[in-house]
Amino acid sequence: MLWAITPDGRDEEIRFSMPGWGLLTLTSVWGSDQGQLILAGNGQDDTGESTGFLGWIGRDRTDRHIAKVPGYVLNVMTVGPRGMIWAVRSNREEPPGSNILLRFSPDGKLLTSTYLSVRRGGALRKDKPPLGGRDVAFNSRLRASLDRVAWLTTRNEYIEFDSTGSVTLQLNGPSTERYGWMHDTLAISAANTVLISTRHWRDNQAVQDFWSLDRLKQRWFHSEAAEATFPSNTQVYGFDGEDLMTSGHKPQLGQLLVRYRLSETK
Repeated sequence: MLWAITPDGRDEEIRFSMPGWGLLTLTSVWGSDQGQLILAGNGQDDTGESTGFLGWIGRDRTDRHIAKVPGYVLNVMTVGPRGMIWAVRSNREEPPGSNILLRFSPDGKLLTSTYLSVRRGGALRKDKPPLGGRDVAFNSRLRASLDRVAWLTTRNEYIEFDSTGSVTLQLNGPSTERYGWMHDTLAISAANTVLISTRHWRDNQAVQDFWSLDRLKQRWFHSEAAEATFPSNTQVYGFDGEDLMTSGHKPQLGQLLVRYRLSETK
């Protein structure tokens, strides 16, 4: 079951199943401005074999198909420059838990597969998996702008790739030493504004914080709402142009779609 929300606030419930497939488990969903959905996950095909898959749901919701991705566990996925599909998977082989960046053509053909060097991911070896690798992709965040792809790992490391898959930026995520917290989401605009939201407890109250990336200084700074703090139940959907799209909840009104216009002041 998928739920989608349009920029004008309309809800949509989408049921997804495919003939010949058993249980389908989705790990990532991406939606285009035109309404197409691309899915990544794992399932059982008509032979009973467990396999990864990429799935497509057309704008009219009737055009649907799946492409098998045998031998892969697709933990996180997005669509990047020129419609290429990007994913990070966990390696089932040696070393267990290491992470691999996959790039697919828009129709699901595997183009490249690259071992990643990430925090607690082990030391790199030429043309071989890193030593002592650990999985940092499950529940991580992968997002794309017009010319790059951004990844926030579960070890609080932020990485950017250019359109060829080469790493162009790699640094720690926002400092979280003062708080008990969890990442809520990663968002990147078409013009490469980057926001990370976190939730934590302060004075016995749940607080939602936003952090923006200063590319020149390669550090994170705290972003605040101009009129009030962000509600603790804020859910971040991403960017519509340069506007941040979120939702919140008020007892009198129910679920709200909230648009924020960003400023450059720090």
